[in-house]
Amino acid sequence: MKILVVDDDSDIRRFLGNLIKKTFRCNVEEAENGKVALEKLPDINPDIICLDVTMPEMDGITFVDEIRKLDKFKEIPIIIMSAISEKSTISKLLSLGIKNYILKPFSFQDTQTRLKNIIFPILKEKKG
Repeated sequence: MKILVVDDDSDIRRFLGNLIKKTFRCNVEEAENGKVALEKLPDINPDIICLDVTMPEMDGITFVDEIRKLDKFKEIPIIIMSAISEKSTISKLLSLGIKNYILKPFSFQDTQTRLKNIIFPILKEKKG
């Protein structure tokens, strides 16, 4: 299982990467924005993407728009992790098929619990 963490904040990438490795024993790859993530996508071939919305170069919404055009990644589960709680942004993400959203700022325990509720069912489905 491979998870791609896309966020422009290196501390957040490190925090999530460590949490995911510790909790799920998954491989974690990182990208600092949507543009870099899109370039790395074919080589990484992740099973799940954890994605920030507000980033330079290419934001999360544009990134989701782009990967939904690619047959290979059209159905990949994406977990949005953002401080943005505006209804219009959340509505746009829901219209793109994003079902999982975790608000920043993170606490280790809360984020771990939320990720368990999201990732364990995806892991079971992939094994099933």
